[in-house]
Amino acid sequence: MIKILTLALSIILPPPAAGPEMEKLSFFIGEWRSNERMTAPGRAPIEFTLDGKYQWALNSTAITMDETLHLPDGVVSHNYIILWWDGQAKNYRMMWFSEGMARPREFVGAYEGEKLVFVHTPEGGSGSALRIVYIQKSPTEFDATLDIQVEGKWQTRTVAKYTKKATTQP
Repeated sequence: MIKILTLALSIILPPPAAGPEMEKLSFFIGEWRSNERMTAPGRAPIEFTLDGKYQWALNSTAITMDETLHLPDGVVSHNYIILWWDGQAKNYRMMWFSEGMARPREFVGAYEGEKLVFVHTPEGGSGSALRIVYIQKSPTEFDATLDIQVEGKWQTRTVAKYTKKATTQP
């Protein structure tokens, strides 16, 4: 009976639409190119570009981020990210899938002033905590950093400058 009622309601009621929390993230929507610099202790910095297509999904209640990284020596890698507002927990959530990772990383996020900050805390204490900070600079630019927590302090490992690609109108 409950399944029939749920099905009936899903047919009658419209799907949820983007709320104000997701509308704050509308600056992400579009095609982007970033120039990035990754550093790690004891290694030479690596510079690369990233092409991303970020679009609304699930009736604008989520954003998908499909990214292609163009690394040195012609190496290409991919990320796929899903971002949404968790109405129960009252925070943003992000699942980051990447080639070479056995499992996606889950991040929890919130605005801290003008910064959108996501933190990944590894399960069971294995691995390092990660932080991604996004700062919108203009409608066509945003910056991002990927930080790692070492001995309780955040260290920036990747700095990225994103520029929205020009789009042609029909």
